Amino acid sequence: MNESGFLSEELAAVRAIVRDRYKPQREFLLNLNHYAVTTQHSITIAVDSNVERYGAVLFARTLASTQSAVILLEHGLVPQARTVLRSALETMFSLAAIAERPSVVDKLVETHRAEQCRVAKNLVLWKSPELQAIAATELASGKPQQFHALQANAVSAYDLAKIAGLEDLVPNRIHGSQLVNTWSCNRS
Repeated sequence: MNESGFLSEELAAVRAIVRDRYKPQREFLLNLNHYAVTTQHSITIAVDSNVERYGAVLFARTLASTQSAVILLEHGLVPQARTVLRSALETMFSLAAIAERPSVVDKLVETHRAEQCRVAKNLVLWKSPELQAIAATELASGKPQQFHALQANAVSAYDLAKIAGLEDLVPNRIHGSQLVNTWSCNRS
């Protein structure tokens, strides 16, 4: 493990121990994953519907992030799994908010625009010479200026969770993740 870190073949034994120790939790996650993947492949999406397109993308992103977290947990990368699970949870808030109120899609589009505005305004603040060169090229193209004129507001993960009635699940309001805590190996 000293030479390869978490890419070491020695971790295969750790994965086997984790899988055995947390067999019921892993089986639950595998069954849930099977259901989610099957559902994902059975959904027909109307490509002319922003609600359905966004819903499909958010569902796929939540599923992939959750699968990634399980892989990280099996390799003993608990802090990294928490980060990925938080991302999955925030994406799920968006998906659940759309299910509750389809017009939220417009707010998500506006949030994307707000992020583009923020990046465009901050281009000139970059200190790295490489990034300054990229910024100069972009500024010369005129593309960032189109974002300066936009008036866009971002919606927070908490706002989305609240719309969906899931505000109690916002990670800042709880410590850690129950799933990660369940799967964490006790190193003591």
